[in-house]
Amino acid sequence: MKRFFSILALFVVLALAMSLFGCGPGGGGDVDDENNFNGGEIVIVCYWDDVPTEPGNTLSSQRWYQRYKDLEKKYNCIFTCNVLVETEISAQFEAAVLADKILGDIVFFKMEHAKKFQKQNMLYDVSDYMDFTADYLNSDVTRLFSDPKTGAVYAFSNYKTGQRSFLVFNKDIFDRFGVEYPYEYVKNNTWTPEKFLDLATRTTSNSEGIKGFYGIVIDPFISYFINGFGGSICYTDENGYYQSGLSKPETLEGLRFIRDMNVVHKVTYVPQTGVAWDDYIKQFKDGKVAMAMCADFLMDDLSLNMDADYGVVPYPKKPEVAQWANISETHNVRVIQANMPEKRAKALCKVYSEYMMPLASPEEQEDLDRDTFENWCKDQESVDILMELNKIELRAIQHIVASPNVFYGLVYSELEAAMRGEKDVLTVIETVDPIFKEELKATNEGTEYSYEVEGES
Repeated sequence: MKRFFSILALFVVLALAMSLFGCGPGGGGDVDDENNFNGGEIVIVCYWDDVPTEPGNTLSSQRWYQRYKDLEKKYNCIFTCNVLVETEISAQFEAAVLADKILGDIVFFKMEHAKKFQKQNMLYDVSDYMDFTADYLNSDVTRLFSDPKTGAVYAFSNYKTGQRSFLVFNKDIFDRFGVEYPYEYVKNNTWTPEKFLDLATRTTSNSEGIKGFYGIVIDPFISYFINGFGGSICYTDENGYYQSGLSKPETLEGLRFIRDMNVVHKVTYVPQTGVAWDDYIKQFKDGKVAMAMCADFLMDDLSLNMDADYGVVPYPKKPEVAQWANISETHNVRVIQANMPEKRAKALCKVYSEYMMPLASPEEQEDLDRDTFENWCKDQESVDILMELNKIELRAIQHIVASPNVFYGLVYSELEAAMRGEKDVLTVIETVDPIFKEELKATNEGTEYSYEVEGES
């Protein structure tokens, strides 16, 4: 009897493990060949829903939906997205690998977690099955997740241009305070940091509990602003190597401007530690700030759930700076688990490579973009500005892709304190930059650099 219960308990544990780690179809199951998944699932594990369950109201979202449907038919599969908190994905991924189970077929990570798992030999080498010369793939991501000795590649991303971001302004607040819209300043190349500060000051009303702008303390928003001064946290030199731009005079000028806007002029709502990542857009929708940062993936929510009218403009810049900043390289990458069966890994690379191809030709894409923007915005001026911003090529705002360990573990926490006026900006830069440069040097050489954060061993 005791043996019976022991066997029963073993079966229960196995069943729970299969449920947790997604074994069977969609979690490492067999495929006939690279073109046939036998009607099984391709499970994408992500911290947002990457699989559209129904077509949206724009041509672009309709095409993405059709792309999934066509691929499901072509490869005899079903796409499923398991949405988890990002930290839960990391913990479950590690547990699955250690238990020789499969968490999912394609797993999305932030870069710093993916690098950790690469060092622990937990990621699959996809170099034999994916064409990394394809121009829709991000070559920087490929290089960062390559083994310089073997050529193995352990992560990939199709975010060629990264996340697009811009400023939104509340027209109702501007109208109530008699403040002009900034469209003409953008057209005349006079939408400068100083003019931005002027509008933020004039739309700040302590009696009404309204601030002109949602204060900047974190990246990538810091980078967007300092780029407008001609600075950069990190840049690539003429040889394609990563270099620190923290100590550039232009970078320091931009950082001091942000700090003064937050703590000297007091025209910003400065978020405290621990606020939700989307707090800035919530405060904007609630009419608590007149201007806020906004990324393209937030625009659907804004257009559907904000009663007040709003407009769109780029981040401010000095007239001599050549290009508006509106692109941040993504810190999201896709990986396959190291213990994935080879036949399935090869099939996944094929189907997912096809999924990542552009939806349309450049000419068609312009029509798709305009259709999307007209669903987001109520005024033609904002649509036209979004169309222009959408043509901006990625420039050297490579602040995340270059060195995720230092950026997330040290630099940004220090800069946050400086932007709140809790630490001196120059002191932070002088302390951090030598470490940052060593980390970048190691990144360029394909080696590792270990550093110690104060108070840690």
